[in-house]
Parts: sequence; C-alpha cells; structure tokens
Amino acid sequence: IDILLLWPFARLRRARLVWDMFLSAYDTAVIDRRLLRREGIAARLLFRIERMAARAADLVLLDTTEHARYVAGLFALHPAKVRPVWVGVEEATFARAADPPAPGPARVLFYGQFIPLHGLDVIIEAMALLQRHQDEPPMRFILVGSGQERARIDRLIEARGLFGIERIEWVDYAQLQNLIADASICLGVFAPGGKAARVVPNKVYQILAVGRPLVTMDSPAIREVVTPGPSVRLVPGGDAKALATALSQLASDLASIGSARSVHV
Repeated sequence: IDILLLWPFARLRRARLVWDMFLSAYDTAVIDRRLLRREGIAARLLFRIERMAARAADLVLLDTTEHARYVAGLFALHPAKVRPVWVGVEEATFARAADPPAPGPARVLFYGQFIPLHGLDVIIEAMALLQRHQDEPPMRFILVGSGQERARIDRLIEARGLFGIERIEWVDYAQLQNLIADASICLGVFAPGGKAARVVPNKVYQILAVGRPLVTMDSPAIREVVTPGPSVRLVPGGDAKALATALSQLASDLASIGSARSVHV
C-alpha cells in the first residue's frame, strides 16, 4: 500500500522508487502458510495489490538471488528489476562468542516461529530416530518459540514419546546471542522445497555471527551464503534420516575435540 501511495509523488519529483520487499505477502499467506485459499477473493486481491506495487517500484529488493528470481516470475517482472540484498546481522547484538558451551551432552538448539517453512516435523522425526539408537552421542534438544504449528508439533512430540527436550515459549531478542552461545549445535530450516529453498533465515546469519556449528537444509539460496564444511552441515530438505545422521556425526566430532571452540565457522 505504501508503494502505491508514494508512486505519484515519486513520479512528480522524478525520483526512483525502491521497495525493500524482503518477502511477498501473497507468497507467505497463500502459498507458504496457506492461511488464505488461492481461489478466494482475499488471496486474489492481495495478489493484485502486491503485483501493482511491484510494477510501480523502479527496483524491488529480496534477500537472495533465488528469491528474487522467484518473485520476478510470480509477478511477471523484468529480472533486472528484482535484485538481492542479503539480510545480514546486527554485529553489536550478535557478537562472536568468546567461550565454548558448557561440557556435557551436545546442546542442539532450534529457535523461531513455528511455521511450515521451518520444517519442525522433520526435526521431531530426526530426534525420534536418534532416541531409538542408544549408541548415539548424548544430545539435549532445546526448542524455542511458538506460532502457527505449535499445537501440532507439541502433539507430535508427545506421540513420538520424546524425552530430554527443553521447550521455551519465548526469549527476548536481546538474549538470543546468549542462547546461541550456550548451544553446541544450531538448527536452521528443513521444509522440503518451496519458500524454504529460496530464502536464508535471519537465524542463519545470527548463528554464523556468534560462531556456532550450523545444520540446515541444502538449497540454492543457502549456497549463496555458505559452503559446507566441518561446522556447516547441509542436508536434503524433508529428510529426517539425513538430519539425524548429520547431528550424530557433528556431535561425535565435537565430543572428539573436547569443545565447540575448536570448530571454526
């Protein structure tokens, strides 16, 4: 709406109008989260308003090249009109941690909104696989957040009979750095395909900035930012077995070197 309101003033002043879209409201509400029916009036109206705004802007910014390409196709925009700018991180808030996590079982952290993009069911199934194998390195899971899928995920945890999980509803943004620093391994997103493959969540930049090992879904977007290595493990989206294997191997590597300090991002 802001873009449509600003457009006539920008034209009168012969000024270029740049829209930092970051994400498409239509894609988020209709395709990703399925909060609106694609054939419904609200979804069609949202699509038309967003398409008008995208066409009114001289330049539209998204968070990755893959996401920019998708939005250009969605709204039939010239590819040169849609460009990527990485999200990045607030360096003062997410400073590199000086100390390694406390000794003991590997602390595996997920934090974020409980939305389809995050693939929390994949994380739960990976946890169930690890729990069934007694020879796996000891791990403790911390799940932080709430949202659209909270009730379903909590029921899934109960149905799988999982134990040793710490559930936290909310952590103040200023405390996220400490939360990450206390973790041995941090999790990204794991939903197969779709939006999850086109974006790089804020948490990825935050985890890398604090200097903790990351396990997340392999995708064209994530490879714009990172290269797989000892402290960055990429797994196929939707593959709980691959995630469980990556966590087991990384936890074993961390145990063998004595502390996460020896793993460099």
